[in-house]
Order: sequence, then structure tokens, then C-alpha cells
Amino acid sequence: MRVLPIGLAYWRDDAEAQTLARRSSTTTHPAEMCQEACALWASLIARIVRDTASGASLSKLDLLHLVSEYPYADDRLRASLSLPADSLPCPTLPIPRETHYWAYHPILQLVANTSAKAAAAARNRTKPSGRNLLHYFPSSSTRGSKANLSAPSSTNQPAPIDTSRRTPASTSESTSPTAPAIPSAVSLPSTGFVLDTLRAALYCFFATDTFESGAVMAVNLGDDADTVGAVYGGLAGVWYGVDDGEDERTSSEGLFWSSRVREWVAALRARELIDEVASELVNFVEAQYPNTVFDER
Repeated sequence: MRVLPIGLAYWRDDAEAQTLARRSSTTTHPAEMCQEACALWASLIARIVRDTASGASLSKLDLLHLVSEYPYADDRLRASLSLPADSLPCPTLPIPRETHYWAYHPILQLVANTSAKAAAAARNRTKPSGRNLLHYFPSSSTRGSKANLSAPSSTNQPAPIDTSRRTPASTSESTSPTAPAIPSAVSLPSTGFVLDTLRAALYCFFATDTFESGAVMAVNLGDDADTVGAVYGGLAGVWYGVDDGEDERTSSEGLFWSSRVREWVAALRARELIDEVASELVNFVEAQYPNTVFDER
């Protein structure tokens, strides 16, 4: 989670961002898996900022493809985050590619299976089609294109999710008809083990379509939920916050800002220190890249 500033600061140089993320990991987590996970995370952050700065179109499908195609050295990361080696070749066109990922990628398979079980238990419905599971996911819906989304309203907020710790021995899934479906601890562990943390954070990112809904899911996974929430929050904050048309001072609902997120921000401790560190990061990046202009938000 501490590699987020690296991706933000070195967004123009993906190789440097990954190198520095690995170096940061070695201070406390020197294992190769940990270094590789940090490098991947910094690369995702840098990619979002880089494509935003260039005006390039970017979807969650693009990010999932980056995760899947990353040159993993660790076999466990590859098995959990990439398409299976024996799956059919991945199509190049966006819509067939998305269908392919729904069929074969382990994270999207878990999203689909969990949503189907929750829907069946709560409403006795059959499994929804994959394209209806992630309103934000189709490649035609790029980040920040609100015309392709239904912004959350006060009458359409996710229902509170049970805050009790999930029982590892349980195999049942969350069955709330309105809250994002949460897999069991068996299907999606959220321990402090780096693979569990990374996989859980990615699940929350790809299974939801606003910052709030993913954050609520992440911190309700139980176990090492604070770490999962922090890792998710870094990625989702850059994804949703970078071009959300609203800000902290308005009352409108957006992909990042919502009434609940504003409450979270207002309750932050050491807010002045956080703002100071953020300003120093902005100054550092502006010194690195003099032509960079930051939105005052």
C-alpha cells in the first residue's frame, strides 16, 4: 500500500516505477512474490495516470488485461491473476476479449459465481449474464464516462454489509439482494499474506463500480481488512477520483464522491498532515515533470 506514491510520482516511466516499488518492498517484505506484487501495483497506478494525462481511452478491461499479461516470475501470482495456460487464445477485439475474460479469468469467474449464488439465494433467480455483473466493466464504458453509468442516488445506495468477521469454515456467500456480493473466506481469503491481499483488493475493484461500494466491500471482508482496504483505496482512488466531476465541497453524487465518502474524509485524523504530504508529493512530481499541471482538487 505504501507504493502508491511511487506510481503517482513516476507515472511517465513504468520501468522506474516498478524498480522503485520493488526496492520499497525489500525494506519489510523482501520475498520475490511481495516485490512482484508491489511492482504490479505501481505499474497499474502509473498506467492510469499516464493514460489520463495523454487523453487515452482506458477501461477496467484494459487494466485486467494488464494484470493478466504481467510477466510474473512467481507461479502462485500467475495462477491467481492470469488466464489459465490451457485456455483458448485471448481475442484482440474488446467485446470478444471481455467475454473471454468472463469465461476464463479466475477473478471474474469468482465475481460471476458469487453474484449468481447471492442472486439465487435472495431472489431465486438464475445466474445473470456476465455483462450485467459489472456495469462499469464493458470496454465501451471508459473510466469517467458517466453517460454509461447510473450514478448512485440516495435511494440506490448499497445496503449495509454485515460487519461481523467472516467464518473461514463457512462456504456460504453473502446473500444481501442489494449489497455487492461478498465471497466466503474460503473463496476469497483476506489475510495479511500478500497474494490474499492483492487478490482481495483486485476483486473489490473489479466487482464494484464506485469507490464507496468497493471500499465498503473491502473493509467488510474481515481478517486483515485494513490492509485490503488501503490497497484497494489506492487503486480505486486514482481510478475514480482522477476525473470525477464532483469534489468534497459539493453535495452531488459521483463515482468517487458520495455522502458517505465525504463523511469518511471529514472524520480523517491528522488531515492537515495528510494534506501536507500530498502537497509535497505534487511538488515533487511537478519538479520531475515541469509540464505537468494538476487539478486543484
